[in-house]
Amino acid sequence: MTAQLLTSQLNNLIQESKRKNAELRNAAENAVGELKGLPNTSESQLAGDLSRRPKFVKPFVLACKSSSGKTVGSGIICLQRLAVSQGLSRDTLKDVLEALDEATSQNADVQLKILQTLTAVVQNYGVEIRGDLIVKALWICSNLQASKTAVVSSTAAATLQQLVVAMFDKVAAEDG
Repeated sequence: MTAQLLTSQLNNLIQESKRKNAELRNAAENAVGELKGLPNTSESQLAGDLSRRPKFVKPFVLACKSSSGKTVGSGIICLQRLAVSQGLSRDTLKDVLEALDEATSQNADVQLKILQTLTAVVQNYGVEIRGDLIVKALWICSNLQASKTAVVSSTAAATLQQLVVAMFDKVAAEDG
């Protein structure tokens, strides 16, 4: 994940939302401003800087709640990259999971990206994913498992199994 990639995706969101979604456009413009204000450093430093900026994720969350498939796809891709690099603020995990849940009605490609993003969030933020957040993650998987698209259904089943195993491993580690 590079600042250049994020800036490009944010500029795409600005263009796509010009007249249709002022809130998304403003959030994306603010996020571009935040990126420009960060020093040009390594990817891990960028992720660390972004993880301390909870407002940075707002345009991607708003994009996932959009009715435009292209906008939703862009938002999920960025959330996935932020989750993989641990660039998400821990304060935004609830918003991220809610946005992923809202996007489950999109096409199969988006649904698969949701499952990939969900896996990255649970793996990289496992300590913070508990209570209502783990319930939301399990709900998303079980909802997508009911998909009529075989690849989505089977991927959701595998993801659900991974989440349940991770949850029990976490409980065992806490008790151990």
